[in-house]
Amino acid sequence: MQVDEKCKVCNVGNESVEHCLFPCQLALNCWKRMKFKGFIDRNLDVKAQFVCLFSNLEQEDKCLVAMICWHLWLHRNNAVWSDLRSSVDVILNLASHDLSEWQFAHSSRGAQVETGVKRDDGKAIWCPPPDGWLKVNVDAAIRVASAWVVLLETLLVGC
Repeated sequence: MQVDEKCKVCNVGNESVEHCLFPCQLALNCWKRMKFKGFIDRNLDVKAQFVCLFSNLEQEDKCLVAMICWHLWLHRNNAVWSDLRSSVDVILNLASHDLSEWQFAHSSRGAQVETGVKRDDGKAIWCPPPDGWLKVNVDAAIRVASAWVVLLETLLVGC
């Protein structure tokens, strides 16, 4: 079976996390638009790119970098799995919006927002199925094994 290794976003580079976050033309356009003090060099590996970016950024901008990385990855997934693409403006606006919401949710103001959920809401009580029916209870868990997710979570700590 032939597998197309080309990036589904730019159709130029080979598909990889590194390509998605930096040398992909869409990613480069996002980074250029943000005008961060760090620079993007297509020849550097991802770790070196982050070191260059983070060495000159304030905490707020570091948080935004992490959220932009997350949205570049989401954009890549939408392109691969749903053949959907967004503009640089949409990606940057979503990243900024999500960062604001994340920061609010983790602030003392966000913690004080009344949710209206009562203490016993969502409590599951098992009951037998009707006669003639078979009931199968299932559960699921998701393990985050990606170093990139851990990296983004690490970058957001302190935001």
